[in-house]
This record gives sequence, C-alpha cells and structure tokens, in this order.
Amino acid sequence: LETLTEVSTVNESGIEQAIKKAAAEAFPAWSQNPEKSLLLARWSELVEKNWEDLAILLTLENGKPLLESRREIESSAAFFRYYARLPWPEDSIISRGHWRHVVRQVPVGVCAAITPWNFSSSMLARK
Repeated sequence: LETLTEVSTVNESGIEQAIKKAAAEAFPAWSQNPEKSLLLARWSELVEKNWEDLAILLTLENGKPLLESRREIESSAAFFRYYARLPWPEDSIISRGHWRHVVRQVPVGVCAAITPWNFSSSMLARK
C-alpha cells in the first residue's frame, strides 16, 4: 500500500465556519464578475488538456477503472463547456399560449454542493 496524501479532520462547526468565511469573501466579486463564461471556458480547456492526469487521479482517489475515469473527465469538460456558453446574465423569455415567463439569472448566494464519491468530478462540474 502506498499513501497518496494525508488530510486533516475537522468537526462540523469548523466546516461551517470555513464555508461562511469563504462564501463571504468570494460572493461579492464572483456574483458581479462579467467574465464567468470565460473562466468556465478556460476551466474546460484545462480539464481537456490534463484529462489523462485527472483520470489517473480520479482512479487513484476512488478505485474507479481508468476507462470510466477518462469518460467522467470528458463529461466534466463537457459540463464546463455547456455552462460557459449559457447567456449571462440575459433574461430568457418563454411563451406558452397567452402566458409569458421571464427567467432571470440572478446570483443569490453560495450553496453547498455535496458530490457522490463515485462521480465526484462530473457532479462537481454539473453543480
């Protein structure tokens, strides 16, 4: 057996405190950032460029067969590409008969996104 890395443990209150601090620091700038799409596109490029190394890490992390890890990393890059192409912050208008719905994308805050151990990369990208 080979140790890949070591991580520290923290209790529930420590996690909550760290999340609140990070959220308070990140949200104001991120919510007003007009270049979200560019950052997501760049993230997709980096995932694609390093996909084999990321697939190997994913396999080492959770024991998934390498072929499945490669597919998951490809899926992750596809999610980032998709979200990078969404219109931000334009409104979407959906008409149904005499009803008209306006969908407005507005940052409302930070959320916790818990990912399953067996699809950690693609679910991170999707969320």
